[in-house]
Amino acid sequence: MKKIFTLSFLLIVIIAIPIEFFINTKDGIGITENQSNLEYTLGFPYSEIGLKFPIYNDEHFMISFSGGFDIMSNSFQLNIMPYLNIDSFQMKFPVFLTTKPATPNEASEVGRLYFGVVPSIYLKDLNIKFEIGGYYSSIYFWYDPAFNLNIPTPKTDELFRTQIDFKITYIKEEFSIGIGYNFLVRWLSYRSMFITSNDTPYFEAKFKIIF
Repeated sequence: MKKIFTLSFLLIVIIAIPIEFFINTKDGIGITENQSNLEYTLGFPYSEIGLKFPIYNDEHFMISFSGGFDIMSNSFQLNIMPYLNIDSFQMKFPVFLTTKPATPNEASEVGRLYFGVVPSIYLKDLNIKFEIGGYYSSIYFWYDPAFNLNIPTPKTDELFRTQIDFKITYIKEEFSIGIGYNFLVRWLSYRSMFITSNDTPYFEAKFKIIF
């Protein structure tokens, strides 16, 4: 029922207003828009809304606050992201928390905190943007009904867990096309080596539609 409602609402919005449509083989489909201080993504499986503001009235230094919901994993995400813009160079510092409802009578991880660094550079002459993101997580939230706790307990993860994302995007005014590669990196102390998992190449396209 949730899937039908989300897809129906998405179709209504697409017909009603000028939008930028996106499709990403990793993140899904939807519409996204940046209007002044308001940012939003309405999609499947993930939707999000947020606000962005300049820091000290300087357009080079911005900060955004947003929150979203993933309908497939039944999880919420809260984001804080300061970033720096200098000509064609941008540096983002995302911090986000993912949470999901606890299952009664079941001990499980119900949240995880991530810290990221995402530098990017846009080559105007070639209309190409290079971006690499690194996201590190060492804090998670654990729910254990055996201890009669109504709220999750923050814990420190002993494993080195990092997510890396590379993306190259060709950008024009009416559309953009990008390819990327996302993977997880973990450090195994007992073997003194890194391992990767969930390696995911992906394709992304965005284009404006005006009805």
